[in-house]
Amino acid sequence: MQVPRDISRESLGGAPGTRVPQPITVNGRGEVSNAIGNLGKSVGSLADVLARRDVERREEEDERASFEASIAFDDFTRTAYHSMVNLRGADAIGIVDNAKKTFHEKIREIKSGLANPRQQKTFNTLAESHSGTILDKLATHEVKQEWQRKADTLDASLISKENKVRDLALEGSPEEAAAEMRLHLDMIERFYPGIDTTRDRNKAGNALLKAYLNEVVEKYPQEITQAAGIFEASFMEDGEEIGFNGRLPAEDMARLLARADQKMKLERDRNMKLVKQQVSQLAKDDLASLRNTGEGRPDALDTITALMGPEAAALHADDQRYAKKQFTVSRSLETATPAEAMRILDGLKPAPGEYGFARNQDFYDWAVSFHEKEMRQDIAEAKDEVEAIMQDDLASLLYTGKGVPGAVDTIRARIGDKTADQHAEKQAIALERYGAVQALKTATPEQANEILEALTPIAGAPGFAEDQDLFEYAVSTYQGIAKALTTDPAGYAASVLDEEDRTSEQIIEEQRRLGVPEHSVSVLPKAQAMSIVTALESSGNLADSMVALQQQYGPENWPIVYRDLVNAGLSPETQVLASMDMPEQATARKVIGEGVRTGEKAMKELLGSEANIISASIDDAVTEEMQEFNQTFLGGGYSRERFKQLEGYTRAVKLGIMAMVAKEGVEVKDAAKEVVSAVFNSQYEYPEINGYKFRVPVTYDQRLIERRAKFAVKKMSDNIQVLVPSAAYSEIPEERQKEVYVQSLRDSGYWVTNETETGLVMFNQLGEPVLFDNGDRYEILFENMVNPPIGIAFKVSGRTE
Repeated sequence: MQVPRDISRESLGGAPGTRVPQPITVNGRGEVSNAIGNLGKSVGSLADVLARRDVERREEEDERASFEASIAFDDFTRTAYHSMVNLRGADAIGIVDNAKKTFHEKIREIKSGLANPRQQKTFNTLAESHSGTILDKLATHEVKQEWQRKADTLDASLISKENKVRDLALEGSPEEAAAEMRLHLDMIERFYPGIDTTRDRNKAGNALLKAYLNEVVEKYPQEITQAAGIFEASFMEDGEEIGFNGRLPAEDMARLLARADQKMKLERDRNMKLVKQQVSQLAKDDLASLRNTGEGRPDALDTITALMGPEAAALHADDQRYAKKQFTVSRSLETATPAEAMRILDGLKPAPGEYGFARNQDFYDWAVSFHEKEMRQDIAEAKDEVEAIMQDDLASLLYTGKGVPGAVDTIRARIGDKTADQHAEKQAIALERYGAVQALKTATPEQANEILEALTPIAGAPGFAEDQDLFEYAVSTYQGIAKALTTDPAGYAASVLDEEDRTSEQIIEEQRRLGVPEHSVSVLPKAQAMSIVTALESSGNLADSMVALQQQYGPENWPIVYRDLVNAGLSPETQVLASMDMPEQATARKVIGEGVRTGEKAMKELLGSEANIISASIDDAVTEEMQEFNQTFLGGGYSRERFKQLEGYTRAVKLGIMAMVAKEGVEVKDAAKEVVSAVFNSQYEYPEINGYKFRVPVTYDQRLIERRAKFAVKKMSDNIQVLVPSAAYSEIPEERQKEVYVQSLRDSGYWVTNETETGLVMFNQLGEPVLFDNGDRYEILFENMVNPPIGIAFKVSGRTE
């Protein structure tokens, strides 16, 4: 048996590098006693290892704790140092004492949190070393700031002294300034003890004197000699010539004196220039005032005499007389007639060789120029006024047929015959355009074509350009009329009728006369329809509001009004109420109005805990009762908006049923039957042709409509487009494809009620609308089926109807 050889300090959990005693080997030759002895020694060595390991572990823990405490203290001192080292001047005095106190308190605080004396001792050594370094840096900063504070105090004092020296000298007291300068130098000696005071005083004195003399030269050049002498005498040393090392006066005085002379000359020139500028401005102001008002400045001549002398004053007096003459002549010319103006100018014209000819000629030229300027200004003002008259006149003629009274005569008097004749031609064109527009506004389509054809210009004919402009204007106008008749036919019809003629019947009749298709005829202008929709949607009693509106427009016009409101954005729920205009629908209209006003959420609250179950039952009942109505939509041909409208119808019916169930306690099936019958079944009949049902409003004879709808299928015209894919007719000759297609429509084509429920649209077996050759839908209106227009006949069972 052999003990494993890989026992080590690492395997026992100790630090690496220490090996346990060598393994014990049993040699198998009876040396058992030796093996036991060796084993005892090995066990003893292992105990020593474990003991040392425990000591090392505690030492590591102490070192770690001390180190972590030291790091915390370092962070604290670093923050404190940065906050203190940023202090300046008096604020930095005492920072070392404050730092010592703060550091010692922090050391005590951290030591109290350590586990044993060994940790505290180690931390204390590290902290004292680090804090000593920080305190040395703070001490240096404090000394530097103390010195800087004194220097700043001295600088402020020196600046104050220098300012005082200069102020005294410039105020005319150079002796007092010299005394202040000596005090200035004594202050420097006291602040810098031990330096070479003579040298320092000479240096400072020279600099100060030189700066002072330069400033005096700038402000008072005539006093430089006296000031320089006083300063030299103030600094004479015993037995010496000059106290400033003898340099300043010898080297700089001549230059300073020359500079002072130059400065005084420049000052005199500048003063003279300013005086001339002032006199020149004064003269200009005086003459301008004389020319414009006839009165000048009273002090002008006296001021010019005092500043520039009598000769300058005499010249200005001559200019004053000239300016007064200009004022008198200009006022005369401004108010004179053309003949009077010419007489004035003739009187001013100088005679050759007369005294003062040149000056008189200048004045005459000025008067002529002034008169021409006045005339140009009058013409410009007249032109602006006449242009405004012409614009107003043409605009008034174009839109009202009446122009500005006397426009041509005014233009002729103010501008001349040429402009007046040109404007008369424009008047004729404007009147012609007005007449064309007025005719087009109320023209039927046939009349409009005749008017436009008559206005079509003839190429090469005289006046082609004007004729072409008129024709294009008329076409553009009629396009605008056509657009208005498409987007807002009732609004346009009302605009061309007199106010007293704007009844519903007259508006409808005017639209029909203007060629508006029957399915587009409106009673309400678009703006009025939108206003009514807004009022209805916000009405507190929707059902009553709708009844009042139906009564207002009457049973004949109400279907058209209803269509106008739908096109203006009437909500599907409100559309249901709007369509219920028969007396037998009053009860259903009331409950639907209550349901719409209350809302589905509030209705469910009224139904109580079984609201969801009841709601589902209502959905099933509505689907069952509306089955025949919904079948009329299976043929297609309806837009997404139309199906959304139908969803709104269904929702309104559901709300009406919920109102009857919740408020009147009616059974779901009974309520559904009553409401659906009132909303749909009482309003429509549902004929069927070729397997498809379509809706017919009960206002029409359902049997007559059904008979004539069947006739229209069986006797379908062949002027239609072939919409079936050509592959389906690959074996049929091309000339027979239309014949086959038409026959298929007669056999299996079906009708779908159109979007406005005013007629039927034919669809083929593929669910596509049948189209005429010109692209229009194969559509028949109910009104035309009941009362066929001239030229349309329905033949049923061998007889014409």
